[in-house]
Amino acid sequence: MLMDGQTKTTSVKSSDYNLDWWRHAVIYRLNVANFADGDDDNVGDLHGLIDHLDYLASLNIDAVQLIGVTNLPDSNALMASRRGDAEVCSERDYLCQLVLAAEQRKLWLLPDFAEQYLSDRLQPLAGLRRPAQLLQYLTGQLQMDDVTTINPFIIEDISLPRLTAQFGSTTYRTEIAKMFAAIQLTWTGTPCLYQGQELGLVNHTMISWGYDPDSDLYAVSVATQEDDATSILNFYRQMINLRKSSLILQDGSVQLVQDNRAVLCYLRGYGDRGILVVANLSHRPVEARTPLVGRLLTSTYAGRSDLSDRRLAPYEALVMMV
Repeated sequence: MLMDGQTKTTSVKSSDYNLDWWRHAVIYRLNVANFADGDDDNVGDLHGLIDHLDYLASLNIDAVQLIGVTNLPDSNALMASRRGDAEVCSERDYLCQLVLAAEQRKLWLLPDFAEQYLSDRLQPLAGLRRPAQLLQYLTGQLQMDDVTTINPFIIEDISLPRLTAQFGSTTYRTEIAKMFAAIQLTWTGTPCLYQGQELGLVNHTMISWGYDPDSDLYAVSVATQEDDATSILNFYRQMINLRKSSLILQDGSVQLVQDNRAVLCYLRGYGDRGILVVANLSHRPVEARTPLVGRLLTSTYAGRSDLSDRRLAPYEALVMMV
């Protein structure tokens, strides 16, 4: 069910994206060589990516962006691939197959725009370790926000350390990952997720897809998290769906609210409706100064059921309709 003042963003085709589409989209950035291995040589490849497009579609993202790929097949190559005129044997042929397979799942395939849009945004994140630094970074994002241009919002990327490893304590890996999911998907700008971020990976290893109880990646494998309703993966799905169903989160204004120095608090507003986000950026329980009012939409802690207690658990984030 959609909330008052909100609408579901419809899927669009790759031939008609525009600035308005960018402002409403959720992008998934991935490095093909480190995503999925399709030929068992321990290196990711396009065949492996094609095999896992259903997983990407299940996230309800709008587009897949290939890091380091600046040119995609033109219309003539795609037409030849549709007709089956050529045998699939080269990387360009597989790219054609990837574009077509993505279209079938209503996913756009995008070239990399890192050099054009991201160079001045990634540097501050490289040293992000403390609440004050996060607040400073988000304030800087607000100053860069411009509704007339593409405004990607990234918190992890191929050239950055994983936030679950560098921010706070690794004891709270799951809580930190969910907190950043709540912030990124309720903040202004176009959320650009980096592969494995939705699983809470702490390094840049290949994504683990199946069950392997002897592996260090068992807890962050896709198969393990698919079966856990409270997993980081399923929380990301919940937050993406919330954003995609909300005009407040897609088009609304954002206003930072002064609170405890360890608490990030901001209000997204659209018309006479608003969404309040409150996040504890520390490993200690804290009490929010801002009244927790309205209807609780989600908490990063599965046990939270109401707003009567202002006390926030370590790295807990709350999203409320006000």
